[in-house]
Amino acid sequence: MKRLLLVCFLGLFLFGCNKNKSNVTAECEGATMTGKIYNIMGSGHFLYNKNNEIFEKIIDQHMSDIYGETQYRTISYEIPVIEKCTFEQYSYVEALGEYKTKGYSGWVETSILDKGQELKDPYIRLIDTFVTSNQYKPDDFKDLSQLLGNNFPKVNSLRFLAAKAVVDAGRCGYVIDSNIDPINIGTKENLRFVVECKGNVKISIDEKSINSAS
Repeated sequence: MKRLLLVCFLGLFLFGCNKNKSNVTAECEGATMTGKIYNIMGSGHFLYNKNNEIFEKIIDQHMSDIYGETQYRTISYEIPVIEKCTFEQYSYVEALGEYKTKGYSGWVETSILDKGQELKDPYIRLIDTFVTSNQYKPDDFKDLSQLLGNNFPKVNSLRFLAAKAVVDAGRCGYVIDSNIDPINIGTKENLRFVVECKGNVKISIDEKSINSAS
């Protein structure tokens, strides 16, 4: 009886392994196999399905139902991945650790994987892309817009410069976000910002300090 149970267990185990292997093999058919672990640079990167040689963004049905419009699955810096294979400028990745069973697998642009490559902008490894991609809009910040008027665009520039200043000063290893200080926005001539760093560290910095550091 014990021997029968052992045989059944081994059969199920091997079936699961082979099933997982076959899925990866199907995704990587005709691609270059790699199998290396990498970190992701930045946030909000799309996951893709590969249909022959066409890459299509994966729809996040749950979030689409919540927002009432199409939302796509994305992957960010906090999720470690293993690159299974590459095809042209894309890599097929699977999440590791606690993220492994949460659906973070698919094709991504190879350029978002930190392979130690030389970057035109070295701050990509130090400041999350969310800081520059998530731009402030006057309609979303009425009080700030009234305060600054035509000078409102400087806010987005200063958000990045604030992040850069704290990184250059060695006060932050990785910037997650940079925003106007919600408690004290400062004055028209001297705005205040809060830079959020990895490790739940928040650093306050004003416009004068930002400009002197630039």
